Amino acid sequence: MKRDLRSAKILKDAEKQLEGYVRTRAEQVGQRYVGILTDGADWRAYALSGSAFVQAGRFEVKPRRTTPLELLVWLEGVLATAEGIKPTPDVIKGRLGAGSVSHGIDYTTLSALYAENKDLPTVQLKRELWARLLRSALGAQFEDNDELFIEHTLLVNTAGIIAHSVLG
Repeated sequence: MKRDLRSAKILKDAEKQLEGYVRTRAEQVGQRYVGILTDGADWRAYALSGSAFVQAGRFEVKPRRTTPLELLVWLEGVLATAEGIKPTPDVIKGRLGAGSVSHGIDYTTLSALYAENKDLPTVQLKRELWARLLRSALGAQFEDNDELFIEHTLLVNTAGIIAHSVLG
């Protein structure tokens, strides 16, 4: 827990310190590692995206408007420890939707993987086939860019995970 994160200097110093922890821990465990900075009201999740250290999500506690459950759901998106969660539309949106911290973390990871591998022939072919398919379906409305490709890839993977969870 840090002092008021609204101070640019405190935030910058805390981010630098947390980056060191996250890099060290990710190397030690050999997998993705997420760090959290908080002053009690402002909660920020950070992760490595390739060699960059980025903010992957944020939750601000609003006095008399934020429930403890909302903060717990946000933290669960970082920790991913809950089991037996019923996959209702509201639960899926809150825990996996575009505004969720887990989406931010997953997007950060997938974006780094894509950046590292986008020049591979198999990745280029899949990217080209994806663009061709959406261009034929959407016509002039389709905007071909890497961010949309990453979002769509994440959506397809998340939908597959939800389907497997629902079907057992």
